[in-house]
Amino acid sequence: KKKPRPGRRHLYFQSFTPTKYDANFLAGIVQGQWKYIYTTRPELYDLVSDPGETVNLAGERADLVEQLQGRLRGMLEDQTRTPDEAVQTDETTARALESLGYIAGSQTDRPFELDPDRLDPKDRLEYYKTFAQLVGVMDDGKYADARKLGAELLEQDDGVCIVHFRLGGLAKSQGQLAKTIHHMR
Repeated sequence: KKKPRPGRRHLYFQSFTPTKYDANFLAGIVQGQWKYIYTTRPELYDLVSDPGETVNLAGERADLVEQLQGRLRGMLEDQTRTPDEAVQTDETTARALESLGYIAGSQTDRPFELDPDRLDPKDRLEYYKTFAQLVGVMDDGKYADARKLGAELLEQDDGVCIVHFRLGGLAKSQGQLAKTIHHMR
């Protein structure tokens, strides 16, 4: 492991939640008064003059965006293992860790790259809010409302697995085998 660099500390954050809704991940860094968000359409905010993060300065401050993106990239690359550095485990241990959610996917040699075919997370915000409503009405036992919201979501994008998973679980709980199979396929 590399030793921490001297100087000011930086706050790093990330979210892979948008990837559940076919959008890119986001990652970011807060350095002093600046907050930089790396995603499809980058964002830069001055937290002192704009604590509500309402004015995106990324287009006006390309120099600062480049600097913060470079620092963020360095932080991520410092924390990413290459396939040569990956911890080796036997097959039984690997399966056990995977079943617990500790191992998923595969190693990548491009940990910082965005998928150009995925949306910006901001473009999926309304979809996410509707999905949150779906979960809420399911938790409240309002299954007709849940089916209606699920149908709206699938009409917008039939390829979002988490929506099918929820609707499949609902159908299963109600003994609707054909609908369960449809959503879980």
